[in-house]
Amino acid sequence: MNMFVQNLCSNNETDIIQQKSSSGSPKPKLYQSSADSTHTRNITRLRILLTAVLIAAAAVCTTMGFLLLSGNEKELFESQFGSIATSGLDSVKSNFIRQNRGLNEMAVTYSFNFPNSTQWPTVAWPGFRQAAELLGDISALDNIAFSPLVLPEELPEYEAYMKTYYENDDSIIVPNYVVPWVTLGMVWNFTRNDIPMRDTTGSTPNSPRKILTPIAQFTYSDTIGPDYLGYNAHTFDEFATVFDAVMDCVEGSDNQTYVARHCGGISDAVELPFGTFLNPDPPLADIQAQLVLPIFPANNRSALVGFMSGAVSWKSLINIAIPTYVNGVDCVFSTGKRKFTYRVTDGVVSFIGPGDYHDFAYSKYERSAVMYSSYLDGTEGVDYTLYIYPRAEFESEYSSNLPIYAAVALVVVFIICAVVFVAYDVLVQRESGRKEAILDTKRRFVRFISHEIRTPLNTVRLGMKLFESELSTVSHTVVKAKPAEVQTV
Repeated sequence: MNMFVQNLCSNNETDIIQQKSSSGSPKPKLYQSSADSTHTRNITRLRILLTAVLIAAAAVCTTMGFLLLSGNEKELFESQFGSIATSGLDSVKSNFIRQNRGLNEMAVTYSFNFPNSTQWPTVAWPGFRQAAELLGDISALDNIAFSPLVLPEELPEYEAYMKTYYENDDSIIVPNYVVPWVTLGMVWNFTRNDIPMRDTTGSTPNSPRKILTPIAQFTYSDTIGPDYLGYNAHTFDEFATVFDAVMDCVEGSDNQTYVARHCGGISDAVELPFGTFLNPDPPLADIQAQLVLPIFPANNRSALVGFMSGAVSWKSLINIAIPTYVNGVDCVFSTGKRKFTYRVTDGVVSFIGPGDYHDFAYSKYERSAVMYSSYLDGTEGVDYTLYIYPRAEFESEYSSNLPIYAAVALVVVFIICAVVFVAYDVLVQRESGRKEAILDTKRRFVRFISHEIRTPLNTVRLGMKLFESELSTVSHTVVKAKPAEVQTV
């Protein structure tokens, strides 16, 4: 008991301080050691670091996932467009070459139907329209026209011959010339006021040559109807240029084989339909080019007697070249001087108008090709270049919300991880607090015992020490006293 009280009362009082509570009574409080403070700061820093790492990891993973999936979709879009554009360009070029060959076949057939140059220009092929319509469908030519080369002095005989031929041709659609002075079989052109007038001289400000190239036989289309029968095409600006270029090519070479294979021409872009004095400014429906090849009689390959012309409809070529499932592609044709744009929407080709109307945000995806044929080799003419661009509608076909969904999913995963971490940390703190509370209760109990019981125990201890001292003194005295003294006592 003595040892217990001694040990209990000898606690180190430097471990506690006396602090007044709010009620004024003493309240014990433990000092927080420097080691505990450092440990707490380290834990706080670790929590901040872990939180920052989670945020950074979420940002990096989300960004990388979004960029990776978006990049894959971008690559797919670029790959698909490149494949479609390359295939389309190849198709347009091959069809353009096929148009040249189809037109050359018509020219050769005509030359064998009328093999003697003396027969010209008073010639007409009875089955021309039927054959030309079939070949036009095969070669994607919008119109095929035959124009003999007529000199002014040959005009009366020619007009009389064609009048008789037209009147006996059951397949002809009688044109409506609107004006009474232009009649069937007559060669005519437009005046400056777009009024049809008979052409007897072949003179035109567009060419130094005085020749007539009347449209004697041709197939019809929505833009070029039967009313153009007998029209002197050489008086039209773009046509005069290409007719003269073909004639210059023929006259410039003695090699008949070269001339037959390379002296062809193509006109600059022609806006259709043509204006007339009744409708001088009709709505623009399409832009075409006129492909022109020379005709030589089978028995005289050096004599140029006429021309076979074909209207190249770029719209038709694009319609063949671009798959019907494609949506959102711009096709821009350039002649060096002019540009015009077609647009493919849900597989349907529509003419937008003169000029370049592609979305310039997609210019970097440009694919292009020059329309080339060996028949145009020897002729100074126009070079057509086709440019194909994608639009936002095309890219949207290969884009989805998957990158966004993936990014959101990653963010949710990291949020869940953060919530789990916070919940775990809170539970650990609660458990630590509970243990700390138990330990603090024990310490308070010890302090209470030390404070409330130590004073009376010290008094008892001092009393017992005094009693022990007195008892020791008496015992010592008794031991030293004589028996008689003791007995007396």
